[in-house]
Amino acid sequence: MKIMHHFVWALTVGCFTSASLFASPAAQSQEDLRGEGRVTYYRVSSLETLDGEAVSSGVLMVRDGIIEKLGKAVSVPKGARVRDFRRQGSVAMPPFVLAHADFQVGKPKSSSNSSHYLAKDMIWLDQDWGTDLLEQGILMVGLNPQGSILPGRTSVLRTDAGYPQPEAVYDDLHLVISLESAGSRKTAIRQALADADAAIQKEKDAKIEWRKEREAWEKKQKEKEEAAKKEKEQKDSGGAEESAQSASEPKPEKASEEEAPPAEFEPPKLDQQVEAVVEWIRGQRIARVQLASASSWLHWLELIGDREVAYELEFSRGWRGDSNLFKVLEGIAAAGVRVDLPATISFLPSSRNRLNLPAEAVAAGVEQLILTPPSRVSNWRRDVAGLVADGLDRNIALRAMTLEPASALGLETVIQPLKSGSPAHFVIWNGDPLDPQTEVLLVIADGEVVWDRAAEEEKKS
Repeated sequence: MKIMHHFVWALTVGCFTSASLFASPAAQSQEDLRGEGRVTYYRVSSLETLDGEAVSSGVLMVRDGIIEKLGKAVSVPKGARVRDFRRQGSVAMPPFVLAHADFQVGKPKSSSNSSHYLAKDMIWLDQDWGTDLLEQGILMVGLNPQGSILPGRTSVLRTDAGYPQPEAVYDDLHLVISLESAGSRKTAIRQALADADAAIQKEKDAKIEWRKEREAWEKKQKEKEEAAKKEKEQKDSGGAEESAQSASEPKPEKASEEEAPPAEFEPPKLDQQVEAVVEWIRGQRIARVQLASASSWLHWLELIGDREVAYELEFSRGWRGDSNLFKVLEGIAAAGVRVDLPATISFLPSSRNRLNLPAEAVAAGVEQLILTPPSRVSNWRRDVAGLVADGLDRNIALRAMTLEPASALGLETVIQPLKSGSPAHFVIWNGDPLDPQTEVLLVIADGEVVWDRAAEEEKKS
């Protein structure tokens, strides 16, 4: 199944015709300098747009946090603010997104149903955490809760968000389910599903009971109204003598008014350990399922049975370096889910035969691939470059480090291919991003520089 996220950020941008790219210098100068101080032109040696072929010797025009124009045919008016990086062999591309990170936690690791925990509440970050990631071209980070079975829910951070507990882009995103091994974990997850099913059934029963009570009350109210109407009609037709006689008779005491059931159904309050699982079963959230092998995938299929639930797979946690996962890749591809794999060459079980698992996954039909650092983030680009050299398509690899993890984190309208109208989130490198020797020159977010190598080096000098 194709996963659709429920979190969307709406961005309204202006529309620009292709003719504006070729306007006369005078007309374009007046147009582009309108609102001077908010427009910047970036000249680079190459635009790695991830939206088709790369563009050599390109220009990015940024206004008010939006990429207004880009390409070779963008003329730069006299007096405009320009940052020219062409002499450094520069490449501009969307920022890297780390699909998940396991930062130091502030609470004990969970090994039970702790699905009410939020990852953002389990961290305490040092001052340099974001700077270290920005230096690697990483703008967004998904944060995993620590633990196993049902350790909690993921959060999303921007790497320039501060410390020690930065404000999150999303506080609460995925429900994390860890089935890296079977046994007790499988039993505990099955019990959590049973508890959620019981809570859903309890709510259904409560709604049926409320509907019965409401219908019975409404019926009584209708009967009372009809009786009162009939009594009034009798009084009006009985004349004054009957009215005087009835007035002299003692009036019966008025019965206490029966309390009406709520006009709208109020579902029973869910236990905090059940709530997220119930939301997942109902299709209100996505699960991130942590697996480690072909057998754990088969255990997962057995657990969910014929349930129609949204999930994505994460195989990159606790990676051992060898795997029989290639045996079930076609089944995983048939499920149509996003797959997070370690960015490393692995080996066939009990052998030294190399295995490019991401390339095998793509060949098997996996369309939504994420590549995550198997160890140090600083080695991520080197590891991905090794996969590309061994046969993984370069464009797929770059998308697996940028657009795909962004989509997994609900940021598909924020981190986009470089094109006119896209939010101005991009990184400028001094060479090929997959060359381990290449360095980040600038990180741009919302059209503003959030990390500048020259400024950082000046601070250190």
